[in-house]
Amino acid sequence: MPFLLSVGIGALVNGLTPYTQQVLVSLTSALEGKPGPGGNIVDPRMMALLYAVLAVVVILLSMASKLITTWSNERMLVTLRGLLHDRMLLLGPIFHGKVTGPQLVQIINNFSAGAQFTLREILAYPLTRGVGLVTAGVFLADNLAAFAGIPPFMRWVLLALVVIIPLIGWKLSGVVGRAFEQVRAEEAAFADELGNSTAQPLEVQLMRAHAQRSRSIAERLTSVMRAKLRATLRREAAQQFQGSMSTILTTVILIYAAFSFDASTPVGALLGLILMVPLVVGPIQELVTFFTGLSVNWPMIRPVGEIIDAKPEIEDAAAARDIAITQRSAELKNVIFGYPPAKTPIILNGVSHKFRADAITAIVGGSGSGKSSIMRLLVRLYDPQNGDVMLGGQPVAAYTLESLRRQVVTLSQFPLMLLGSLRKNFELVKADITDDEITAALRRVGVWDALVKIQGNPLEIPVTQAAGTGTLSGGQRRLVALARALVLNPAILLLDEPSTGVDVESTSRLVSVLKELARDVTIIMVEHDVDFVTAVADEVVCIENGGFVATGSPQALLAQGGNLFARFVDARRRATSTEHLDIERVPLPDIAKSSPTPKLAPPMGGKM
Repeated sequence: MPFLLSVGIGALVNGLTPYTQQVLVSLTSALEGKPGPGGNIVDPRMMALLYAVLAVVVILLSMASKLITTWSNERMLVTLRGLLHDRMLLLGPIFHGKVTGPQLVQIINNFSAGAQFTLREILAYPLTRGVGLVTAGVFLADNLAAFAGIPPFMRWVLLALVVIIPLIGWKLSGVVGRAFEQVRAEEAAFADELGNSTAQPLEVQLMRAHAQRSRSIAERLTSVMRAKLRATLRREAAQQFQGSMSTILTTVILIYAAFSFDASTPVGALLGLILMVPLVVGPIQELVTFFTGLSVNWPMIRPVGEIIDAKPEIEDAAAARDIAITQRSAELKNVIFGYPPAKTPIILNGVSHKFRADAITAIVGGSGSGKSSIMRLLVRLYDPQNGDVMLGGQPVAAYTLESLRRQVVTLSQFPLMLLGSLRKNFELVKADITDDEITAALRRVGVWDALVKIQGNPLEIPVTQAAGTGTLSGGQRRLVALARALVLNPAILLLDEPSTGVDVESTSRLVSVLKELARDVTIIMVEHDVDFVTAVADEVVCIENGGFVATGSPQALLAQGGNLFARFVDARRRATSTEHLDIERVPLPDIAKSSPTPKLAPPMGGKM
């Protein structure tokens, strides 16, 4: 509604402005006693009053238009930023793998303003500027017709120049846009080169590479300077041409009209040419300026459109329903999976396994073996190329994404923490959560007493986004995140490296908590710490070369030996033991035989 109102008032203002100027032309002709552009002699007093009324109306409407346009722009910007934020949260890992968090902040917070302006101009221009352009064009033709000495075809030529010359400026805008695209490419290359230096400046010193890095940076800076100079010169030339278009056209038309002027031509017609040419050229000039700016700023506007147009990689299936998981089971059936879009290499090749319900299963394997891929398939961040992922006896696609992720909860290696109070972080998963529910969850994981020592009211403890900062230790953050996950009463809990950043005391507590939880929750975790796995897991599943190669309890796999888990445990023990070290034994000299017995000094006052 505000947008339509601002467009309507803007169109009215742009239509009344040339009409007001034409009234002034008629007033001038009436004062000469000659007919105006329409061929009629009018009362100059009526024209003066009409001009005064129209001038006041235009002023008032212009003020109202600016206020409503400002209101409309802010409403549109707020709506657009909210849309981008909500849309971004629906997009999958492929999109977020290409666009980083800082880039998203810049797009939503900064680039959205340019996109909002562009969208508004595209939608509003045909009506707001179009009305003024058509009205002024009609009046310009009428004023040209008052010059009897100008042949009809020349009138059309002069009118054509009004359109053609601004279009030349439009063409120049394309040249300017390409020049600024090159500037951004050079600036991006400089940023990459600068990153090579800032990544490890001390390493550069130790490698004595200062001169090489200095030359590389100087070359990039020179390239940026040259690109900016070329782009700036072209922009200034285009803007100078666009700024002088109205003057050039007015001069051409006035010179030609002056040579065609005779005693019967009203002075008002000449005044009409002076007034109407800028009103005709203005909208065209604004359009050219708009497209020039669009060409320059398109690299910033384009990402906004890409977010809006991007489709979520995973959506609810047509037959998906809100299903309760009554059997806390998870199963993979002949799953084949490779990451899209290429879907190669194959990460999981025909994997099948049924995870034990109400137990703790640890998935163990080397880096890149597919452990995290299994976790992502269980919460349907991806779909497999073949095979089935089953939860509670149902295909994972049978659940709506909302019901699936409400019942299958993931605790990532570095859990998301909002900047704010502890209570705010719990409201992230349940907006109407009570203080009693938060307290119960924190007590359940055994971290409440430690939090009370930090602050009398733990729910108001300030939390920072980055781990290792703020008042909470790494172990406390992990237990708080676990408590937050338990607020949803999950049927299945997925843990990604739960022992990361947790000290020995907190690790012991975490083991106890997980064992207690496993009575009511199926826990599946990915973990590299084999000691932690041995202490907490009921079952270990070893993955290698795209498939499961060994399954069993930690004790059974260790007793069996030769499997992947046993090799990992042996490697860990060797890394922390000195038994395998070859220590050279050096015999010490026999001091008693090699050194003469020292003679003792007689006691003072004694005899020898």
